[in-house]
Amino acid sequence: MAHDEWGCRLNSVNVLKTHAALESTTASRAQALMEVIAVAGFVALCAQVRIPLPFTPVPVTLSTLAVLMAPFAVGAQRATAGFLLYTTLGLMGTPVFAVSFGPTFGYILGYLAVPAVMSQIQHPARALFAGTATIYLVGLAWFCYWMQMSPLHAFWFAIVPFVPVDALKVAVAYQYARRCGR
Repeated sequence: MAHDEWGCRLNSVNVLKTHAALESTTASRAQALMEVIAVAGFVALCAQVRIPLPFTPVPVTLSTLAVLMAPFAVGAQRATAGFLLYTTLGLMGTPVFAVSFGPTFGYILGYLAVPAVMSQIQHPARALFAGTATIYLVGLAWFCYWMQMSPLHAFWFAIVPFVPVDALKVAVAYQYARRCGR
């Protein structure tokens, strides 16, 4: 009888441990979902801060700052999921993009690759420069395709005007990365 009683106690303990593990898993999934939504929302909000330039269809926005900060805030996987949600919402017609689908869409496609690129580089400053270069390269390729321009010609419209402002964004994101302990 003591053996059966002991077995019941063990089973009760196992049930409690399993229940606690399920609650923990549910809480972590809820947190992950909230972080993904927050990333998408932060990028969408930052995309609304835009300064049009008269000589290019690409405006200056704060969305690249959000894209560079997100991997440090929530990790590469959740940042990528957030960018995918942002992109999906924009393609579905939700007004989250700074400019509707067109010559700027390549930069948004570049956002999807940034966390993977940045996560491969240990030093935050180098990771941020690589992330920015990724956005530029994918953005430039799409811009060339969409505008029917040579890469050299497109370079002057799609990258050069943004280098000074993006250098400031990298500096801000670097300070954030340092505060995150990276």
